[in-house]
Amino acid sequence: VEIAAGLQARSLALLSDAGHNFTDALALLLASFAFYVESKPPDSTKTYGYQRAGVLAAFVNALALVLLAGYIFYESYLRLRAPQEVAEKIMIAVAALGLAVNLGIMFGLRSASRRDLNVRSAFIHMLGDAISSVGIIIGGLVIGWTGYHWIDPLLSMLIGLLILWTAWDIIKESLNILLEGL
Repeated sequence: VEIAAGLQARSLALLSDAGHNFTDALALLLASFAFYVESKPPDSTKTYGYQRAGVLAAFVNALALVLLAGYIFYESYLRLRAPQEVAEKIMIAVAALGLAVNLGIMFGLRSASRRDLNVRSAFIHMLGDAISSVGIIIGGLVIGWTGYHWIDPLLSMLIGLLILWTAWDIIKESLNILLEGL
């Protein structure tokens, strides 16, 4: 929905958020698979079991977010050089729907996110998406009031920064665990 709306509205901010949501969907699938693998008992080849599968999944998810942020920065730069008119009403409506979905998922993950790095990674992804949705709603309102279409790529850059910020802590913590740091 967000991709179709982003294309129709010509909104890089919606497309950026759609890309972020897509990686979040993959992150949730990967987190679910890792949760399953973690529950497997030790065997002859994995004598300590599969407990680090979730940490590895969190690390891979965070790296995917860094790549996505880089692409968003590149597209934002191009749009800042040549701003395009966007349909702010579509931006606002779709971002409001996205906000409701993200808050619902966050509510579902809330308690497990306190105990598991993998689930916390997914929770943080959802938090980032919720904040992005709020930013897009505000940006759409400002574009509607002012007609400043350069706000759309600026919002995309802010979404990219948010993505990097949320990914950084997960990268540090998961890499520390994988490398058996203190």
